Amino acid sequence: MKHLIKKLLREGLDSSGKLYHGTHIKNLEDIKKYGLIPDFGDVVKSTEMYQYYMDDNYINPEDRVEGVLFFSDNPDTWSYSHFGKTKNIEEAILVVVEKNDSIFRKMGDSFYDINGNEVESIDYIDTDKLPFFIEDGDYFSFEEQEPIEILYGDKLKNYISQY
Repeated sequence: MKHLIKKLLREGLDSSGKLYHGTHIKNLEDIKKYGLIPDFGDVVKSTEMYQYYMDDNYINPEDRVEGVLFFSDNPDTWSYSHFGKTKNIEEAILVVVEKNDSIFRKMGDSFYDINGNEVESIDYIDTDKLPFFIEDGDYFSFEEQEPIEILYGDKLKNYISQY
């Protein structure tokens, strides 16, 4: 099973070395100015798991991460550009980043670096203390990411039509 997971991590759906982050057009200027900054977006904040994670009765505030960036190896992630899945591509941005050493992936109950090596901690946080709204298959990072491309409007439509 571990060999299959490593193979999936190495190959992914997009073997180009790119990952994608979908967000709302309202974030365009900030992304152009600052890049992608780890935060808890509207989709994450809408989950019961986030509410539980932020409840001081269950999670010590000192054990929480400040924010997280989620990525996909599929450009269809543009559709998660606001609160839930949207069909309005005019409200979407697709931010393209390169896979790098600050990005990890959860597969099953384990966490892996971008090279497919299982890790026990990320940024000095034991993996059993990571936010439980990180789901199976998620790529994620706790560090800022520099976009290699920011797609919206006609550029986004043309890019998506290739897939």
